Amino acid sequence: MRLGWSDPALGADRSALMLAAGLDHGAALSDRVTLLSGVGVGGRVESGVFRNTLVGGALRYYDKQSDHFLFFTTLEGTYGRHLDLDNQVLLGGDNGLRATRSATRAATGGCC
Repeated sequence: MRLGWSDPALGADRSALMLAAGLDHGAALSDRVTLLSGVGVGGRVESGVFRNTLVGGALRYYDKQSDHFLFFTTLEGTYGRHLDLDNQVLLGGDNGLRATRSATRAATGGCC
């Protein structure tokens, strides 16, 4: 966990509590199956309101089926709250998900 303070007296444009925290865990379910999980949160608190806050989590499942084959799957999710314009949650990109006509769609709070 990391905490910090932003203040105009230190050169910032606003006062805010900066925070970041994460937790990861791995478990060998058997000799061939492994499950990894992780959660994280980051952002800032200004006047009691969370701003530019991202909360995310992931599960990764590995199943060694033989010496030459490994089954792998992952499930990830991200939630953003009051995001700054330079911090976007993107659908598509490197993860292979193509749910829109364009390869990448930014979540900006507007529709379409």
